[in-house]
This record gives sequence, structure tokens and C-alpha cells, in this order.
Amino acid sequence: MKSSFKIAILTTTSVISCTLLGELPTQAATFAESEASISLFDFSLTPQNPDANSDRNAIAFSGSEDSTVDANANGTLAFITDESNETLVNLDFDTDVIADGPNYFGVGNAFAFTSSSFLIPENETLSFGFEVDLFLGNTVDSILDGAVSNLSRATFSLLDDSNDSFLGGFIASGNLTTNLLDFDNDFLFADATDNVSFNGLRTSNFGSNQNQESGAITLSGRFSQTFTTSTQVRLEVSTLNLSCSQAPKTNDPCTKVPEPHSIFTLIFGFIGLGLFSYIRKTPKVNQN
Repeated sequence: MKSSFKIAILTTTSVISCTLLGELPTQAATFAESEASISLFDFSLTPQNPDANSDRNAIAFSGSEDSTVDANANGTLAFITDESNETLVNLDFDTDVIADGPNYFGVGNAFAFTSSSFLIPENETLSFGFEVDLFLGNTVDSILDGAVSNLSRATFSLLDDSNDSFLGGFIASGNLTTNLLDFDNDFLFADATDNVSFNGLRTSNFGSNQNQESGAITLSGRFSQTFTTSTQVRLEVSTLNLSCSQAPKTNDPCTKVPEPHSIFTLIFGFIGLGLFSYIRKTPKVNQN
């Protein structure tokens, strides 16, 4: 039976921007790929006033006749409540850069954000399930080639709407830089506040002087909190992907990205100012 929707916000986007001189090679000298997805479901209360936004762009610049580069940013964002008040929130975005030659720069970035509110009666519990997948993959064919870097992040947070105080949240994040130089800027982790439980798997292939590096997180979990007084709560969910490639090689090609959109600044400030200072220090994701 075909469902009817009371609320449906759905965007499907693909952004491709490139400056090419010649054809892309069959096997590129450098390749960077970042993927991030987060889904929320099985809400104990129906979210109200949904809002959603995404910002995607890609830049590719070839600085010589024998250089080629292509950058992409793609994704879908959905916030759907059906006729039985079942709600699904899903953000699924990816970026990549493929390049070859002695002189080029490419970057793909994608930021997605959605929010909603809950009016929680006295002594009621707000709960929901969630699933998260992150992937980062880098390839540099030889020590003569350029450098690639990826960032992937998925988060959600809950705030008291009356005073913006932080009630709980979750973050999964990874960074991967590959340049065949003696430089290590790789990490992959997931953690959450005490009112969030989750289990999952982390796999990684990190290390200096490797031609190929990768990292992935797959997990599922649940948020649950009982409120002793009537409270209006705001839920915010976001993903961030950033893929960069540059030749000649550099320690971190993503440092060459132009000043980001203000919403990028917000998400970095969100983490950098310690909003997750309440998070337990010991990660709960196992590594293979």
C-alpha cells in the first residue's frame, strides 16, 4: 500500500565541478573518498517543526597541461513522518577527488543539517534509535604523486530549548591524510554522553608511507532520557564530509580550502568549544 505523508522533506543533490586539461587517466595518481550517513528512527514522541539544510560544493583546478582533476559532492537528506506518526531522519552524503599530474588542487565538501523539537510532558521519556556509517579512503600511487586528505563526521545533540543547555549527544569522526611523507594526522573515533548507548565496529588501515589508507565505522545505538519536568527539547543532527587532493604534495591539502561557509564554522566551533566536554573519555567502538 502506498503511504501518504504528513511531513516530507527530501532533497537529492549532486554537485560536480572540475577544470580539466585532457582526459582523466584510467588509474588516477591520487584518489580521496569520504562518506558519512546517520539515521534516526523509532521515536517515542513525534518530532515537531522539522527544518533541514545542506551545503555542497566542489572546486577543481588544474595548473598545467599534463594535470587533471575532478571533484564531487553528493548526498540525500530526508525527514519524513508518515500517517501513523512514524518518523525517519536520514542524512547520507559523500565527497571524492580524483587527480593526476604534477600541479593540481581539488576539494569536495558537503555539510547537512536538520533539526526538530519535542514538547516532553512531566515524567515522560524521550528515546530513539540511530545508526551511523563512516568511511574514508585514500590512494597515492607513488612517492612522486600529490597528497590527499579526508574528513568524515556524523553527530546529533539535544538541547533544552529554553536556555540552549546541552542535554546529551553523540559524535563519530575520522580524519585521514596520505602523502607518503613522514606525517601522521589520522584518527577515527566514536563516543557519546551517558544517556546514549551504542555498539559497533571500527576498522582502519593507517600508517606512514602507505600508498593506500582507509578507515570505517559502523554502529547502532539508542538515546533515552526521562524528564522530571515539562521540557521543550531541540534535536540537531548533522554530517560533514571533506575530500582534498593537491600536487605538489603537502602535509595537509585541506588547509588550502577557502574560508568555509558559516555553517561549517558553526560545526567546527560546536566541537572545538567543548560542547562534548561531557562525553566519557573511553571510546566504545571496537577496533579490528
